[in-house]
Amino acid sequence: MDYLKALPVEIWRQILFNIPSHWKYGGILSHLPLCLYSDLQSGYALGRRDQRELVGLLLICRQLLPLVEEVLYTDVCLRTVHLCNGEFERLARVKFATASRRRGEWVKIIRADVTNVDQLAALYLSSRLPNICPNLQAYHQIDHRRIAAQSNGMQGDRALGLLPGWLKTITSLTLSGHQLSCMTLSLILQLCSNLEILSLLALELVKHPIPESFPTLQRLKVLTMNSPCVSALSHVKWNLPVLQTLGVELSPAQDTGQLAGLLQVYGSKLVALHFIDGWNTSSPRVIPPRFLDYCPMIRQLEIAIDETLPVLTIGYDSHPLERLTILLRATSWSTTLSQLSPNFSRSMFPKLQKVFLVLLLGHSYPHVHPKGHVGVAIQEAASRIFPCRRPNITEFDRNMDSSTTSSSPTTPLSIQKRQTASSRSFVGTRLALFSAAAVFIAYITMMYMPNTLHEVHNPLVPSGDPNIADVAVDVSTLREGDYIGNFELTKRIKLNYTDVTITKWRSRESGLEVVHVDYQGPIINGYFAVATEIFDDSGRPHTLEHLVFHGSKHYPYSDALQRFTSRSFSATPNAWTAQDSTVYTQSTAGQGSFLRLLPVFVDHILRPRLTTDTFVTEVHHINGEGNDAGVVYSEMQGRQNTIGDLVDLAYRRKLYPEGNGYRSETGGLMEALRTLNLEDIKKYHSTYYVPHNLCLVITGHLSTHALITQVQNTIESQVTLPPTLNANASQTSSKENGNPLQLLDKWKRPFVETDSARVLSITKNMELYVDFPAKEENFGEVTVITVGPKPSDHLTLMALSILSEYLAGNIVAPLNKELVDLSSPYCTSISLDSTTRATFTELHVTMSDVPLKYLDRMEHILRRVLKKIAKRGIGLSRIRDIIDRDELMWRHGLEELGGEAFSSGILEDFLYGNRDGSDLETGLQVPEYYETLRSWTNEQWVEVLNSWVIKPNVLVVRGRPSSEMTDRLEQEEKARVEAQVAALGDSGLAKKAKELEEAKEANEAPMPDDLVQEIPVPSVEDIDWIKVQSASTTMGIETVQEANEASLELKNHLDQDPCQLPYILHFDHVPSQFITVTIYMSLAEVPIELKRYVTILETLFFTTVVTLDDGTQIEEEDLLPRLDRDLVSWSFGQCNEFPEMLCLEMTAETTKYSTVIEWMRLLLWSSKEKISKLKSRLAIMKQSIPEDLRSPHSALGEIQSELLFTDQMTGRHLFPRRMIQWLPEMEERLRRNPKEVMVELQRLREIILQPGGLTFSILGDVMKLHKPRSTWGQNFPHLKQVEVKPIPLLNETLSELGRSPRKKAVVASLATVESSFSYHVGNGISGFANADIPAIIVATNILHGAELYFWKRIRGAGLAYGVGLSTDVQSGHVFFNAYRSPNAVKAFEEAKAVVQGLVDRVIPLDPLKLEAAKNAHAYSVAELCSTRSSMADFAFVGRVFKGRSSSFIQERLASVRKITEEEVLSAMKTYILPLFHPETSVALIACGPNQAEEIVESLRGDGFDVELRRLDDRVPWATNEQDLRAKALKVLTDAMNAGAGVIKRTQEILRF
Repeated sequence: MDYLKALPVEIWRQILFNIPSHWKYGGILSHLPLCLYSDLQSGYALGRRDQRELVGLLLICRQLLPLVEEVLYTDVCLRTVHLCNGEFERLARVKFATASRRRGEWVKIIRADVTNVDQLAALYLSSRLPNICPNLQAYHQIDHRRIAAQSNGMQGDRALGLLPGWLKTITSLTLSGHQLSCMTLSLILQLCSNLEILSLLALELVKHPIPESFPTLQRLKVLTMNSPCVSALSHVKWNLPVLQTLGVELSPAQDTGQLAGLLQVYGSKLVALHFIDGWNTSSPRVIPPRFLDYCPMIRQLEIAIDETLPVLTIGYDSHPLERLTILLRATSWSTTLSQLSPNFSRSMFPKLQKVFLVLLLGHSYPHVHPKGHVGVAIQEAASRIFPCRRPNITEFDRNMDSSTTSSSPTTPLSIQKRQTASSRSFVGTRLALFSAAAVFIAYITMMYMPNTLHEVHNPLVPSGDPNIADVAVDVSTLREGDYIGNFELTKRIKLNYTDVTITKWRSRESGLEVVHVDYQGPIINGYFAVATEIFDDSGRPHTLEHLVFHGSKHYPYSDALQRFTSRSFSATPNAWTAQDSTVYTQSTAGQGSFLRLLPVFVDHILRPRLTTDTFVTEVHHINGEGNDAGVVYSEMQGRQNTIGDLVDLAYRRKLYPEGNGYRSETGGLMEALRTLNLEDIKKYHSTYYVPHNLCLVITGHLSTHALITQVQNTIESQVTLPPTLNANASQTSSKENGNPLQLLDKWKRPFVETDSARVLSITKNMELYVDFPAKEENFGEVTVITVGPKPSDHLTLMALSILSEYLAGNIVAPLNKELVDLSSPYCTSISLDSTTRATFTELHVTMSDVPLKYLDRMEHILRRVLKKIAKRGIGLSRIRDIIDRDELMWRHGLEELGGEAFSSGILEDFLYGNRDGSDLETGLQVPEYYETLRSWTNEQWVEVLNSWVIKPNVLVVRGRPSSEMTDRLEQEEKARVEAQVAALGDSGLAKKAKELEEAKEANEAPMPDDLVQEIPVPSVEDIDWIKVQSASTTMGIETVQEANEASLELKNHLDQDPCQLPYILHFDHVPSQFITVTIYMSLAEVPIELKRYVTILETLFFTTVVTLDDGTQIEEEDLLPRLDRDLVSWSFGQCNEFPEMLCLEMTAETTKYSTVIEWMRLLLWSSKEKISKLKSRLAIMKQSIPEDLRSPHSALGEIQSELLFTDQMTGRHLFPRRMIQWLPEMEERLRRNPKEVMVELQRLREIILQPGGLTFSILGDVMKLHKPRSTWGQNFPHLKQVEVKPIPLLNETLSELGRSPRKKAVVASLATVESSFSYHVGNGISGFANADIPAIIVATNILHGAELYFWKRIRGAGLAYGVGLSTDVQSGHVFFNAYRSPNAVKAFEEAKAVVQGLVDRVIPLDPLKLEAAKNAHAYSVAELCSTRSSMADFAFVGRVFKGRSSSFIQERLASVRKITEEEVLSAMKTYILPLFHPETSVALIACGPNQAEEIVESLRGDGFDVELRRLDDRVPWATNEQDLRAKALKVLTDAMNAGAGVIKRTQEILRF
C-alpha cells in the first residue's frame, strides 16, 4: 500500500482515467471519467458495479482519499437526471478535504451522457453551469447508444441544448450522436473559437464545405462508420493553422485515396497521427502508399493494420518518428510481425525509441503460445524484429486513448493487449476484475518506482521518484534531436580532455532549458538561472530573489524550502542577483536528495508566495523608532555608497542610454526601495519568471534520465505561460497567446533581443569623476574602460586574459615594474579584466590607491607605458611560459572541481549564447585555444594589444575621495530620518511597529511537522567519501608507519625507497596528476620585536636573489619566470587555520616532484632580500593602508586583537592602524642603517627554519613518485635531528581579558559606514578532543542555521542582513556576530532572548530543528572534503596537528547524531548563554556616525563599560607629503622667478 500512496498524481490520473475499456461502457469510448454520485458517505460511487469495485480497491488505504478527490472530482461525468436537476449543483458547493475551494472550482471537465439525460434536464444544466463551475475548461457530450449499429432515429441536433454561449471559453469539446448536422457544426464554429481539442464521434458527417475556421485547434479527432465520411472530411475547408494531432478512423480499403487527400491538406503540420481502430469491424485496414511523405514532422504514429499489408514505406531516410503504436487484428500475429520487419529499419527511423504492439485478440488469446504466455512468444519475435536500442517487451492491459497523447511505459518496446467487444466476458467475474486491477496497479507501480519505497504522496510534499533507474532510455546513446518526454536533446558535448559529459535539453512545449554536467563527485550542485532585465533602480530583481525563498503555491510556508532542505544533506539554498541574471543555488550530497528538492525549489521560483508580510520584513519597513530596515534595505545600505558600487553605477550611467538594461542598479537604490511596493514585484515576476526564461544547470554525478524525467513529471507538467510575455512584447489577448509555441515566438530574450543588445560604441575619449566618502583625500582610483570583443570570440578573449597576466600578473610584470614597484608608486595594484555583455565585452584596467597628483593623468601614463611595451615587443618565451602555466592551473582546477568548473560558462551561454548550444561547444575547446596561442607571433600579440587596449577610445572613471561627501551623507540621512519620524508622529510610529510585529508573527508560522517528517532523512553511512591513504616516516630510521590498514599499499610503496631522515615526512595519497608539498614553520619562537618583519618577509619572499648550487645568482626578474615554468602554483604566508605558523606551499605535476623540493630549499636557505626592493614594498604598503582603514571588518579585527591578545600574537602587528605606527620608523631605519634591517630579516629566517619547528607534508599521487623519500635527503641533508616541538596555538597569546572576557565594549564610529557590524566574544571550549564539541556543534547550528531560531527572529525580522555563531577551540572563544544591521545591539538583544528562552524552556526546542542542525553539519563536512586535495589536507591536518584517527569523520558524525536535546540545552547554558551577559563577554561594534551614540547608550544600558572610538581612513604621512609638495612648489616658483630676473638683467646688460 505504501507503493500506491507514493505514486505521483500524474500516474494516478493514468490509472483512474485509463481503465481498460472492457471494464467500462462496452469498450467504445476510452477516456471517460468515473461518475459523480450523490453518496457522500463513501465519497465515490460508479455507474457500474465493476467500476465501483475498482475504486473500492484503490481506496483500501484511507490516506488516498484526498488524492483521489483531487484527481477525480476535476473531471465529472453526469449520467442521471436528478444530478442535472439540482443534486449536481448542491454537490458542487461541497468543500473537499484537499483544499477550501469555492463552489464548483474543482470542476474542470463536464461529461454529459445524453443517453440518460433528457432534453429539459440538459437545458437546465447548461444554463446553470457558468455559475456552478466558473473554471470549466472542457465539455464532452456523449451518446452511448452509438454502440448500437442500428439507430431508431435519435436526433444528433439535440446537442443544441448543450451549446450555450459560454462554450466560447472552453478549450476542449467532444460531441457524439447518430447525426451531426450542418446546423450543429455551424453553431460549434460560431461559439467555440478558442478550442484546442475537438472530437466528433458520429455515424455521419456533413458533406459540404464550411468556411469558418478553428485558429487555435491543435487536436482533431473524427470517428465515423462509413466510407463517405472520410471523403467528406478531406473536402471540408477548415482552416487549422496550428493543428498538431489528427485522429481518424480507417474504414475499408476503398478509403485509401481519400485518406491520402486528407493528409495532403494537413500532414505538413502534424506531430501526431492516429488511425483509430473501429470497434466491431473485421475488415482489414490499408495504409495509403508512402503516406509518411505527407507527414515530414510526425513524431507519434498509431496505425491499425492487417497481416495482408506487405509494406510501409517512406520516400526519404531519417524520418523523425519517435513513437509507433501498431494495432494488430490477426490470429497469425507472428506472420504479421515478420512482415513488418523491413519497414522499421534504423536508417528510415533513426529516432524511433518506443514501439507499442496492441493485439486485438479474441478468446483464443490464452492459447497463442504453447506455454500459455503470449508475452514470451512476442518478446522472442519482436526483440529480433524491431530496432529499439534496448528491446524489453512488457505485457499489460491498457486502453488506448486516441484523443490525447497517452503516457507511455518506461520500456522502449511494450506489448499491449486489447479485448474486442466479443471477448469482454473474458474478465467478467468480480474476482477476475480485482485480479486484473491489482496486476495493473502493481505493474504501473513497479514501472515508475523500480528501486525503493518512497514517502506517502501529499500535495505539500515533493513527489516523484528521485531514485528512478535509467531504464527507459540509455541517454548515452541518444542523438541530438532525440526526446525524453517534452525535452529535446539540443546538444551533447563529450569533452576529450576530461571525464565530463554535458547535455543540453529544451522543452518543446514550455521552452524550459536543462543542462546536465555529468562527472564523478560526491556533491551535486544546481544553478537555476533567470535572465532578469530591468530598466530602473527599483531593485525588483534583487528583492524578488529574497522573496522567492518564502514559500510557494504548493508549499505555502515561509520555511518550507529550508525545512525540506534540512531533511537532506544539503547546503542552505542561496542566490545572487547580477546585472543580467538571478541565479538560485542548491547543493546536496547524493542524487536522491537533489531530485527530491529540485521541484520544490523550482516551484518557489516559478510560483512564489509573494505576500505583504514577507515584503515588510525581507525588503523594507520602518520600525517603531522611525528607522528604515529590512533585509534587502540593510544589504544595500552597507553597499550603496562604497567606492566599488558608486564607480560601477556611475560608469554604466555614462555609457548606456535610457532603456538599456545595463544602466540600472539591479540591487535597488535605497531611495527606490523606500517607495517600492509588492504589486510591482509581482508584475516583474509574471514577466520574467517564466519557464522559457529559466535554465536549470545541474553539475554532478546523477542519472541524466532520472533528472529529465523528474523535471518532466514534476516541473514541466505544472508550468503555464502568461498572457503577455515581457515588457517589450506587444499586448496580446489570451486567445492569440493560447499556443505555447506562438507565445515563444513573441518572447524577446532579455538583453539579446531588446535594446540592450546594441553594441556599445565609445566615439571619443571621455572622462568621469566619481566622488566617494572618505576622510583621507590623498588616494583615489582610476578605471579605464574600452569596448572589447564579442563574447563568442573565445580566442581573442583568451589572448587578452594571457596578456593581462603577462602585463600585470606578478611584481616583475611590465606594468608593475613601471607603475607599482617604485619608491613612489603611481598605484599599488593594476588589474585587467573583462565584463561580458550580450553582444560585446567591456575591458577594464583598474589602478588602485592612485595619489591625487596622478589622478588626472593616470590614463596617459598608462597608455605611454603600454605603447613602450608594444614597441619593445612581447617576450615570446615568457608569454609561452605563461600559457603553459595557465593551462596547468586550468587542468588542476578541472581535477579539483570536475564539471563544476564549467558552470559559469554554461550560465553565460544561457544568457547570451545560441539556443542550440553551438556557442557553448565552441567555448569549451580550451586546449585548442591554448595550442593556437602558443603559435602566435610577436606581431599577433602586439596587434591584439593595440586593437583592444591601446588604440580604442576610452572612458576614464576617476574615483575621487571626498571628506565633504562623508559629512553630507551623514547630515542628509540624519535629517531624512528626523523628518520621517516627525511626519509619522507617535501614532504613525506605533502603527509601523504593529505592522512589523504582525508581519513577523505571520512569517514565523511554521510548516506542519507531519509534512516535514514525510521526507526521509538520508544516512551518513551513504556518503561516499574520497579514499585517502596516509603514512609517515620515522625520524632517524627507515621505518614507515601507516595510518591504518587501508594505507598498506602506500606504506609498501614508501618502503621501496628506504632513506633515513632526521625529520618526519607525512604522506597523504589520492589519485591525481599533481603533487602538493608544504613546509609548515612555527612562529612560536619569534620575539615580539621581529613580529612586524613577518609581513615584510611574506612580501619579499618570491622576489629575492637566489643563489644556485653552482654559485649562479638569480635576480627577481628571472626568478618568477622560472617558477612559472616549473610550478602550477606557489604561496608563502600565514596558515589560515593556524595563524601562528607560516606555510610554504608549492604544487606541480608529479613528474616535477624533485624540482619542487629543490626550489623550496633554494628559497628558504639560499636566498637574500635586496634593500631596494624592501624600500619599494614599504612604499606600496603605506599607499594601500587608507583602503584597509575604511573596512569595518578590519577595524573590528584590529580592536579584537588589541583587547584579547598580547603582542605575542603575530597578526596583531599586521593590522593597518598598527602598521601606521611602525612603517615610518622602518623607513627611517632603512634610510639611516639599512644593513641593520637586513640583519633582523635574516635573524627571522633563522628562527622560523629551526628544525624543531618544521613540519613536512606531501599530498597528491604519491604512488607515482619514483623517489618519494630519498629526494628529500638529497636536498635537505643539513638539517639536524631534534625533538619536534608542538604546534603553536592562539590560546598561548591571549591577554588577561582574552582569557576571561568581561564587561568591555568598544564602539568604533567609521565615517565610511552606514550600517552596523558587531562582534561579541565569550569563553568557549578549548582543545581539539574536547568531549563537548559534538554538543556545541549542534547547538550553534540549531541557533544560526537557515530558517532556524536566529534566522527567523533576527534576519526574518529585518534586524540584520545576517548573523553568525561560531566557536574556536584554539583560542577557547565562542563568537556571535551580526553584519549589515540597522542597529546591531537590537540583533544582539534578540539573540539573547532566543538563547535564554531555549535554556529556560520557554521556547521549545523543536526535534525537527535538532535533526536539521545535525544534517547541516553532515553536509558541511561533506562539502569541506568534496575534492581530492581538500580531503587529503583534512586527513593530514587532523592526523598530524590535531591528533585525530583516520576514521575521525565517521566517528564525529556518529557522535553528532547521538546528541540529545538535554545535551544541546546544557551546551547552550554553559557556553553560549554567557556570551550574551556583560559579566562574561566583550562587545565590539563598528557603525556609522549617526548610530554611534544610540549604540553606546544601549550597551551601557545592558551593563557594559563602553568606549567610543571615532576612526577614519586618514594617515599621518599623507599630510606631511602634502606639506612637502607645497614647500617644493614654493621653492621651485621662487627659483623660476629668480631665474627670470637674472635673464631680464642679463638682457639689459647686453643692450649696452
